[in-house]
Amino acid sequence: MLSAINSILKTGKSESLFGENIGICETSTDGSFFIHYFLSASVKEKRPVCFVALTQSFKHYNNVSQKLGVGLQTARDAGYLDFVEGMKHLSDAICEQTQTSIEGDNQEHTDSEHFSLLMKSQTLQPLLIFLRNKINKNFENQKCLPVVIIDNIGFLLNIGVSAKDVVTFMHYLNNCLFKTGEESGLLVTLITNTENDEQSDIVWKSMCHSCSLTLHVAGLESGYCKDVHGEISVVWRDGHYSYRKMSSQKFQFKLTEKNIDIFAVGMSSAVL
Repeated sequence: MLSAINSILKTGKSESLFGENIGICETSTDGSFFIHYFLSASVKEKRPVCFVALTQSFKHYNNVSQKLGVGLQTARDAGYLDFVEGMKHLSDAICEQTQTSIEGDNQEHTDSEHFSLLMKSQTLQPLLIFLRNKINKNFENQKCLPVVIIDNIGFLLNIGVSAKDVVTFMHYLNNCLFKTGEESGLLVTLITNTENDEQSDIVWKSMCHSCSLTLHVAGLESGYCKDVHGEISVVWRDGHYSYRKMSSQKFQFKLTEKNIDIFAVGMSSAVL
């Protein structure tokens, strides 16, 4: 899978994508293979990673990564993978409804308390503070900004956070990761955009505007086909430290148990 996706992104190593803000959208099909790709590729290169899992457990991601030849537990033990069990913390917060208030940016909370604050306030300020602290701590320890991956930002919409707050949160998180060319981080975010979902559509349109690379994974308009499972639209725009003409290309793909087959269906186009 890693080599197949490398071919459509025209990269051999994950470092060449640092400095990019990458948005992934899945519509009527599963696009999480891109999340597995960026996670496994970054860990394989021993790049520090902060992974916020809002829809799956560590066990799930570890099992998939092992099939790709990458051990997440080893990376976690070595200290360059910070895996945040967001789904578990939010579940605990819903059950406990912790009565804690935000007293300022510098107040220290446990991981669970940050998510409890999120549930109570219905804003993403606690999560932003939480991730900003992790980014700054990582930079102090390893002198480089990490890869930050959020496996499905749309889950935050499902618990009552507004699309406006999600867009604002992503803007400030983006600013935390891109400071200088030599220290560039990488932000990867996935969202599920279902038909007639106005809130997720607002967030995705914002991502299309702000991200330097967008990957839209959609089911075939013609319906199910055993030989082709869906279509990927790849769009490149100016990055923080790279200037390029806007270009796009489309591919069809077929998922197998351990791999993904990619078929080019559209030529690249450039917009001045």
